[in-house]
Amino acid sequence: MPFRLNGAAVESGGPEDRLLPWDRVQDMAGISRTTAWRMQRSGAFPTPVVVSPGRVAWWESELTAWKGA
Repeated sequence: MPFRLNGAAVESGGPEDRLLPWDRVQDMAGISRTTAWRMQRSGAFPTPVVVSPGRVAWWESELTAWKGA
């Protein structure tokens, strides 16, 4: 499910995009994991991508768009 910002889908997963683990996301976003989870449920924060069983990551482009908004 792509992240939507102001109703427009944010392009993610391109050749220049990277998947970031939670520690990098937390440094970039400055929020706790619980806050990110609550915001994801309301659609206000990008949802993670399942990388493997028990491991998720976030698209850098979606986080950059979220931070710029």
